[in-house]
Amino acid sequence: MRMAVVLCLAAVLGLPAAAMAEDVPRPPPPAQDGDGPSASGGKADLASLVALARAGNPEALFRLSLLGLAGKLGQADGQQIEGWLDAAFRRGHADAGFVRATMFLKGHRVPVDAEKAAGLFRQLAEQGHAAAQNALGQMYFEGTGVAKDDGQAVRWLSAAAEKGNAAAQSNLALIYVQGNGVAPDTERAFNLMTAAARSGRTGAQHNLGWMYQHGVGVAADPAKAYEWYRRAADGGEARSQLNIGLLYLSGKGVVADPVQAVKWLVLAASTARDPDIRQKAQATLNGVAPALKSGDFHEGAQAARLWLVRQQWTSRPAGRSGG
Repeated sequence: MRMAVVLCLAAVLGLPAAAMAEDVPRPPPPAQDGDGPSASGGKADLASLVALARAGNPEALFRLSLLGLAGKLGQADGQQIEGWLDAAFRRGHADAGFVRATMFLKGHRVPVDAEKAAGLFRQLAEQGHAAAQNALGQMYFEGTGVAKDDGQAVRWLSAAAEKGNAAAQSNLALIYVQGNGVAPDTERAFNLMTAAARSGRTGAQHNLGWMYQHGVGVAADPAKAYEWYRRAADGGEARSQLNIGLLYLSGKGVVADPVQAVKWLVLAASTARDPDIRQKAQATLNGVAPALKSGDFHEGAQAARLWLVRQQWTSRPAGRSGG
């Protein structure tokens, strides 16, 4: 019954016909049965949202479009969702414009149009939207949708980084390490990467661990390297899982421990999306296995399996139970 109401409301909305992008606000929590925009209100909440959207409320239009993108509006089609986003953006909702730009950049529900994405990101960046500034900076750095321009990349990434955008801080730090469009400045890179890592970004935590390990912008400190690699590894960063396994084998920054080495190498070999990481982890396991006690290898592999089970359990949505 509730699904029928959802479909009906979506159909009569009467508005012009992501993987969701990093920094876009999440849609409202779904109802427990997955049909409505909230667990408490269900039909009433959706009806209120539709009424506000029909009246031209930009936040309601935006939230409705996010529900559509998340597949929570039944048969709402892509043209409707795009219309809701465009209507919200025309009414000044910057995040709606950011989602729209990202759709064009990634080809999500629309043909890829990097130039159009760049234009939208620029419009938002000039208004001070930090996520758009970061996106535009990356496009200038890569030459996607715009002519490659390291100076413009640094300009926009710096603007976003100054606002505390962690993605921009991390991206800008890498530019200062490499010296693209700027004089290399590893100390500044280290400070930027530290700020990004403290925000919880696993990629930045891995990079900060690498900087401590190799003494880039800071005195080499294997123990600090392990600390930041471990934070990233606990968050699922396979590169850090590989590096932790190697640190446990060498005893640098941490007491040598073959069981822990196997655990982290198995995790990297089994979960990494990058085939080079998987292959390196597996090759390392194959190389050290003959020298390890069979009990150590078995215990480490079992520890990896338990870690994966815990991760799967803790990542389950609240209120859901297995069955």
